Amino acid sequence: MNRILTTAVMSCLSFSQYAMASEPTHVSLHAPHGFAVVEVGPALLNMKETQFFIQRGESSPFAKEAVLDTGSSWSQGGYIGGEFGHSFDLNKWGFDQYTVSLAADWTRTETDSSSSFYDTGAGVRFGWVVLDNSNGYGTPNGTTLTTMTDRQFDYGGATVLISGTRKLGDSLDLTLGAGPSFRRLLEKNKYHGELGGGSQVDHSEDLSTNYLGGAIKASVSGNLTHDLKGSVSGQIGIYRADSSFNAQQTISSNNYSETRSRSLMSYSGDVKGTLSYALDEYWTLNGFGRLTYLSNVPTVNYGSSPQDTANGKLRLEEDSLLGINVGLSLAARF
Repeated sequence: MNRILTTAVMSCLSFSQYAMASEPTHVSLHAPHGFAVVEVGPALLNMKETQFFIQRGESSPFAKEAVLDTGSSWSQGGYIGGEFGHSFDLNKWGFDQYTVSLAADWTRTETDSSSSFYDTGAGVRFGWVVLDNSNGYGTPNGTTLTTMTDRQFDYGGATVLISGTRKLGDSLDLTLGAGPSFRRLLEKNKYHGELGGGSQVDHSEDLSTNYLGGAIKASVSGNLTHDLKGSVSGQIGIYRADSSFNAQQTISSNNYSETRSRSLMSYSGDVKGTLSYALDEYWTLNGFGRLTYLSNVPTVNYGSSPQDTANGKLRLEEDSLLGINVGLSLAARF
């Protein structure tokens, strides 16, 4: 019996030593953890000013001479965003930890304004062009063009990232990630114009763009104090941008409608700074600021009347978007 027990114990020890020797030394897997972040704050978007109301020549070819300033290029609103994901320790390919995450955000801003333009006499005319470019309208001498402009912007999307993190020192971490990304920009515009008690125009339009592509992200984070941490991140995206324009217009009971579409390549840039305060082992309060750029954002050039061939017809052109966000976020680890 003693011999049997001794043989069994020795066999177990030999198996344990073999198992320990056989464990891969380049992989260290520990308890995985998840995380979630929710952030909110005010937002500003800068887009090209509307080109709907114009100054026109008083004689043929009734050329479009200038775009009237009927509102600011800045719009104000709010931002909400979030991210959730799962991290695990894996010492491989130069990184100490890997993360799979989904980040999403949405910004809505609005701007509205009213303006008036007085026609002082010869050489001055203010008005607009019919949506199908068949004709144009302008102020008679000594009358006023009054305008109302209402614009709304929705910009947001989602990105899936696979990221790796490695130590740069005792208190600094570098994170690199990449993955598919989708963005959407929707612009809704409404215009009303009146020529000194005469002709009136009511115009509404939707201009939407879907951005489908991918993004890469890099961030550096480090401890500032025992409970305070700072991070700076940058993200670049490359997209195929598909735009669609739909407009309806009524002038003195005459109705018009037009549609346009186009596809281009676009890119985005995003820089974000964050300060994080650890409330306890699981909860963190953050303050952040973010600057966003998007290229090849569509804008509408409404063209001119038929005689003004130099300014052409209604068409989509390209401009850019600039966004500013600041706010607070709450992060949880579980």
